Amino acid sequence: MPRIPHSLLLRAYNISPLLPIVLRATRTLPSAIRELRWLDEHVKQEDKSSKENTTRQRQKLIQLCKRRERGEPLQYILGSQPFGDLSIKCRPGVLIPRPETEAYTTHLAELLIERRLHRDLDPRKFGFHYVGGERELNRPLKILDLCSGTGCISLLLYSLLQKSFPNIRISGYDISEKARQLSVENLRDAIKTHFHNFPIIEFRKINIFCKNLKDLWMVPRSKSVDIIISNPPYISREEFYKSTARSVRNFEPELALVPIFRGPRHDLAFFRRLLTLHRYFNSRVLIMETSGKRQCLEVAREARTMSGEHNRIEIWRDWPGQEPLPEELESLSEEHPRDRFPVRGSGSYRSVVLIRREEVDRLSLHKYSQLQKKKLKAERDEKKRMQRSFNRKWEKR
Repeated sequence: MPRIPHSLLLRAYNISPLLPIVLRATRTLPSAIRELRWLDEHVKQEDKSSKENTTRQRQKLIQLCKRRERGEPLQYILGSQPFGDLSIKCRPGVLIPRPETEAYTTHLAELLIERRLHRDLDPRKFGFHYVGGERELNRPLKILDLCSGTGCISLLLYSLLQKSFPNIRISGYDISEKARQLSVENLRDAIKTHFHNFPIIEFRKINIFCKNLKDLWMVPRSKSVDIIISNPPYISREEFYKSTARSVRNFEPELALVPIFRGPRHDLAFFRRLLTLHRYFNSRVLIMETSGKRQCLEVAREARTMSGEHNRIEIWRDWPGQEPLPEELESLSEEHPRDRFPVRGSGSYRSVVLIRREEVDRLSLHKYSQLQKKKLKAERDEKKRMQRSFNRKWEKR
């Protein structure tokens, strides 16, 4: 990391003696000024005392600035992060919500409200109907949020959809108990401030790689989901230590960023699992957050192999609701002739989206199960081959 010029530190000190401390973390003066202002407002809001306690407020502000100097994320220091119209609580041990996640979540809600996503997800089908002159609710819109973290995706979707979809059920699953507890707290806060009705939202601690898929059924028990959305661990261990920011490496949970080793090509293990669940639940839409163009393309190819005949596959950029810039008007087919994936929005490649074309018939399910058995057998054979190779090398030593 390059050193900060002494002239910049001096300029920052002339603005405020605390500014150079924050500048060591932000590296740019405008960002440091903005963050110092937020820290100052946070301290004053927490300690709404009279002028006699100005010294105490100053000491508290210095402590927060020193935490920021060590690289601790601002969201952990302030305790929250704006996410759409919500304020999401943040704590160490749970991944901080990102603006790009907010962007595709908002875009998904807009497509649903405007009836531009799937014909079976028309808001009118989830409204009311009349029986004997009495109004009753239609079936609920069911959304499954996997690797839910703070619960930000589930809560923002409900906040945006609650007026157009009177009957929504959302389940958020995460392997971390800390994440589950924090998401429940965020749900309670959202009920007080943003939700018009009492929402049917649940957060559970569960491993999506559980052997019995029935454990993933939503409550009430039903093998039926309309939308699956997930921000899974997708950063390789090598990229985690070489490419990610210092604050991410030192303070955010590695479990939420780096996938656990699960055999050959383990970097795609989470995405293959999500594709399997998409098939199992017969969901209409699957959205998987990824990292960069290379991984987006790999996941899209895997999706085409596993369930491409029944799904339309798209790639969404960071800001899928925006018009692309002139230099972004390209197709992946230009570099990879065999790939024909439409790209939506502006920014970096962010998500792979599957939109179901038709119902899966029994013959297709049989073919799919046979394909999965072959893949599992190939993976087991590869593991055995690698183990034998390792044993031979060890014996030679």
